[in-house]
Amino acid sequence: MSKNVISIAKFEPNTINEDSAICRNNIVAVSDGAGGGGVFAEKWSMYLLENLPDKPIVNAEELDTWIDEIWEQFYNEYEKKAAAIGGLFLSKFYDEGSFATLAAAWKISENDVKWLSYGDSVVFHYNKFTDKLEYSISNLSEFNQAPYLINYTDKINPKGVKTGSFTIDEHS
Repeated sequence: MSKNVISIAKFEPNTINEDSAICRNNIVAVSDGAGGGGVFAEKWSMYLLENLPDKPIVNAEELDTWIDEIWEQFYNEYEKKAAAIGGLFLSKFYDEGSFATLAAAWKISENDVKWLSYGDSVVFHYNKFTDKLEYSISNLSEFNQAPYLINYTDKINPKGVKTGSFTIDEHS
């Protein structure tokens, strides 16, 4: 995790916080590790954020290309850890992989932000002067559907990629 961000685990005992957040240079991002399937969701969500490029990812093809460039290092490191645990855990690592969402915003100039979301993590922009709230989700009903998830075993589904931009100012 990086400076000026926090992610809080669920309030149940012995819960692993599978979510990650970063705020660095020109990027603010969150990744929700989805532990309902696969393994190492908390590590995968953190890995995705640590490896975010400094320039915006602007479409599904770029998102897929970026994941193709970074997944193997994660896979190799965590395959060893899964093998040390062995048994069903290792099988789950091979069969299911690791799952996480992604929502990121890149400040590309003084007043321009480009954003990307994949899954049910959301990018928000609020301007307190205009009282206008903008966001990356189309409709609240999207939360009723299974989210799109990034996994090192699967290609990105272009239907799950949302991109856009916000114009910001000193009131944002």
